Amino acid sequence: MNGGEYEIKILPAWDLLRLRAEAKKRDCADEGERAVFANGALLAESLRRNGKPIFDGAEAVLRTLGAGEINRLVEQYVQAEESRCFSFAAGENEAFDEGRFARMKEGERESTT
Repeated sequence: MNGGEYEIKILPAWDLLRLRAEAKKRDCADEGERAVFANGALLAESLRRNGKPIFDGAEAVLRTLGAGEINRLVEQYVQAEESRCFSFAAGENEAFDEGRFARMKEGERESTT
């Protein structure tokens, strides 16, 4: 993406569900068009410069970036999210509460027996 440095903010699952629901409400010709809009919405919320959104909504993304650039940025988002998940698994995330996770797993075992 031209225009300097940018960060990718990984969105919570709740925000991803909200974006998906908003995309479903759009009057789109087909699923492909809906997917393009959903990718624009994802990038509008996740691309940041100095901690602030670069774009003011999905339409701004779609009017500014080409399809190839949108796809590349969505791939970067996916890679960043996968990297974050790897950090969780490796115990590198400070916010991860190992005790809470163990209690949740124990509750899962109890409910399956």
